[in-house]
Amino acid sequence: MPDSPLEALRKRLALAVGAHAVFDGWTQKAVDREAAELGVNRDQARLAMPKDAPGMIDTYVQAIDVAMAAAFPPKRIAKMKIREKIRTLVWFRIETMTEAREAIRRAVAILAMPQNAAHAARFGWRSADAMWRLAGDTATDFNHYTKRMTLGAVYASTLLAWLDDQSEGFADTAAFLDRLKSAKIDVSDTLLWWVGVGYDSPYLIAEAMKKGGTEPEHVVGYLNKLKEFPGIYGDISFTSERHDGYPDEEIIMVEANSLKNGAFKLAPGYGA
Repeated sequence: MPDSPLEALRKRLALAVGAHAVFDGWTQKAVDREAAELGVNRDQARLAMPKDAPGMIDTYVQAIDVAMAAAFPPKRIAKMKIREKIRTLVWFRIETMTEAREAIRRAVAILAMPQNAAHAARFGWRSADAMWRLAGDTATDFNHYTKRMTLGAVYASTLLAWLDDQSEGFADTAAFLDRLKSAKIDVSDTLLWWVGVGYDSPYLIAEAMKKGGTEPEHVVGYLNKLKEFPGIYGDISFTSERHDGYPDEEIIMVEANSLKNGAFKLAPGYGA
């Protein structure tokens, strides 16, 4: 089914708006500048693009995904090993975003706001999924999710390293990415635990700011009384004396990397 005129215009504008966001932020002014460059009616451009910053960032990230898919048809990376495929796809995204690096820095700050945590999680998951699918992943079991969670963490780390990289040709970022690649990072139970806790954290802070207040002492006061907040791995509770979050009764130990047929083996000392 062909794109509607507005959808076609949105795709035409999306990637280039990032370059204008370097100077104008993720605002209508960036859309207006790109419309003028393309000779597009300003009102039509404004109608085609989202009005808020998270929406514009979303459109830009989707444009990166589309550009990546167009640049890497299956035949181009079919003979690469899986880690080389992922490394190549991550680096393509970095190179494509280079012109808009300062806008990406702004985007990261915007998405770090508690009210935008859900947007950040969705954008990251979608990009990790796009990379794994291009790499040929066909998993539909638990591995489908763990692969994307792990790649999302690796990609986010690389992105942050790139934003602070002052080396020529982003050599330090390339070296950082190569270290991750050569480290042969596996999806282990421990890694997934920390990924899960990292996912919970912005939601905890957003909850505290929404119900307790935005001042630091209000956030701390609310969290010190938090009871049974639904986290990824269990309910999270805090007191002024206990900050580990997970009560012992919420935890069952299993053998590391023992997942098979959808279940883990219990660690010694835990009965069925």
